[in-house]
Amino acid sequence: MLDRSRALLLALVCATACGGSPDTPDEPAPPVATPAAGTNQVASADGVPISYSVEGTGPTALVFIHDWAADRGYWEHQVDVFAPDYTVVTLDLAGHGRSGATRERWSWDAYADDVAAVVNALDLDRVVLVGHSMGGLVALLAAPKLPGRVIGVVPVQAVLNAEFMLPPEAWKNQIDTFSVEYGAKCATLAATRFVAGSDPELVQRVTADICAKEPDLLLRQLRIFPELNQPEALAGVDVPIRSINSDKSVTKEDVNKKYAKDIETRYVYGVGHYVMLENPTSFNEKLAEILVEVQS
Repeated sequence: MLDRSRALLLALVCATACGGSPDTPDEPAPPVATPAAGTNQVASADGVPISYSVEGTGPTALVFIHDWAADRGYWEHQVDVFAPDYTVVTLDLAGHGRSGATRERWSWDAYADDVAAVVNALDLDRVVLVGHSMGGLVALLAAPKLPGRVIGVVPVQAVLNAEFMLPPEAWKNQIDTFSVEYGAKCATLAATRFVAGSDPELVQRVTADICAKEPDLLLRQLRIFPELNQPEALAGVDVPIRSINSDKSVTKEDVNKKYAKDIETRYVYGVGHYVMLENPTSFNEKLAEILVEVQS
């Protein structure tokens, strides 16, 4: 049985989701970030500016979506590899990276709108959505918003057990606990995302990223997690879903197949949560195999 700390970890990394929780009052939002040089912006459905970058001009577009408390830079080992053959798009979801953070109502649907806004702005008509953890779940929700454009969805460390549900009150208690002394607890959270033998520099980088971000904003984003119904999200995708997970995580493939029309999982071995950063060579090989499959 999952213990309390493990359940919190799974929820924080968006590996699972549970259903239904009351809305919480919005807090004052931080100012809008200024886009970095060489990036573009488009307004999401609610007007929040979403920053993105484009490399390559291939006929199929790969749209990479990052995890909670991360940004588009976490796909650094994929952009140059796939740009020669694909149009590679990386974006910052609202409240992350160089995108705006003035969202009035944080929700899964709004995050999916962020992705749809970028795809529509670029007029991409042959798209594979690749999302890490929270970004993988956002990809599942974005696909139905882009009918006729998406040909495949690749969740990374996102679809483990579609039926896992943490009761809303337990979720609230864990977030409340996590919000106390965030500065000390964020380092512990970051460490649990890795395995023995993980690159210490990568562990340090991720820890610094999580701990440097504005806690109130991150916690407002976390409070929406119970609103996601993962079985419904899987069922709503009518194109192939090809997960890439770490072998260190328990993936309930039989459970996930109950809800998805077409889903399979590939594994990268000996890594933790940041599959594409910890073993980019193996990850890129798996993704390349998937791209051949979904384009055939």
